[in-house]
Amino acid sequence: MLTTRTRYLVGLATLLTLSSVAAAQPADFGSGSRRPIRIMIGGGASVPIGDFGDTYDSGYNVQGSLLFNFAGFPIALRTDVNYTRLKLKDLIGLPPSSSYSSDATSLLGGLANLSFSLGVGPIRPYVIAGLGAFKIDPAELSSATPTESSIEFAVNGGAGLRIKLGSLEAFVEGRLNNVYTDKGVIDTKTIQMIPVTFGIIF
Repeated sequence: MLTTRTRYLVGLATLLTLSSVAAAQPADFGSGSRRPIRIMIGGGASVPIGDFGDTYDSGYNVQGSLLFNFAGFPIALRTDVNYTRLKLKDLIGLPPSSSYSSDATSLLGGLANLSFSLGVGPIRPYVIAGLGAFKIDPAELSSATPTESSIEFAVNGGAGLRIKLGSLEAFVEGRLNNVYTDKGVIDTKTIQMIPVTFGIIF
């Protein structure tokens, strides 16, 4: 177990390291660009996990974001709009997919995140975390008993890489989304999925 003095020295060393890196890159530590606001567009696969993954196959996601940079700081504010669509699996106990009114669940989310850059140079890793909400339109098993959409609270966190490509940047990231619900066909208190997203930053 670390002593109080050891913890103090480790914390001091970490602070000095971050300060020296920030001083070396005062204008673009967190962004790779001097512009205060940038646009991110991407898409990729979404993988359901946990109880949600027992009922749904992998699907896709598309995402648009605004990235707000703060000169001299490694932290950026990011707002995301994300659309995800996932199809029901063909499971014993459920009717065949041809009998569904809709065999897919869609989730439209708005998220506010903090993104923390972990380095400088042409390739920069980062971590991201935040919260928001998703509008959920669940699959319908029958037109006689339609399901209702709902808006549910969500948290997310993950990591990614940003790669400089001239005046643009590419990014790839993976996140864990937790959406809290117990309604509809989903029949679980938490929707968990991992979107893996590739895109461009303008």
